[in-house]
Amino acid sequence: MGDYEFPRFYSFPPFFTLQPNEETRANQVSAWRNFILGYCAAHNVSQLEIQSALDSPLCHNAAIDRKLSEDALRLFIDDLVATRNAEWLTSDHTTALIMPATPDEVAAAIYDWIDTTGQIGDVLTVYELHSGDTTVGTSFHGLDAVLINRALDVLASQGKAKVFSASSPEDAGVKFFPA
Repeated sequence: MGDYEFPRFYSFPPFFTLQPNEETRANQVSAWRNFILGYCAAHNVSQLEIQSALDSPLCHNAAIDRKLSEDALRLFIDDLVATRNAEWLTSDHTTALIMPATPDEVAAAIYDWIDTTGQIGDVLTVYELHSGDTTVGTSFHGLDAVLINRALDVLASQGKAKVFSASSPEDAGVKFFPA
């Protein structure tokens, strides 16, 4: 697992079983929310497929022979959806987009960067935003193209950008306007 350090509670067997006590479960859900976001960020996972995740170290601690149930994982992802840190990408809820930052937060970061670097009025592609050399070191560099597009939709709804569709999400263009 490289340099990723699992939280201490990852080795605590009850962490993998939905807790019946309401207060304990609320704490468990919060812990899983932070764990999923941290794990996915550390492993550059932006799209989480339920069945694959259940067999991965995210949901299966082989050292203590504990595995999260599918129902529990769905509950934790539903919590991430409620906090706007995830979005179900499929109607059958088998794949989720995991978002370490909400689309609103990413939109603000992109617009601040565009404004600071003097690119108001310029047209950029989604690819340039998430993988371009000029965005290295920004909070949005390396984010999934789907999340970048969600953020650009936020900016478009605020009148700060116009998105030009393309054949793929990465090829879409965006023009930025003064606030």
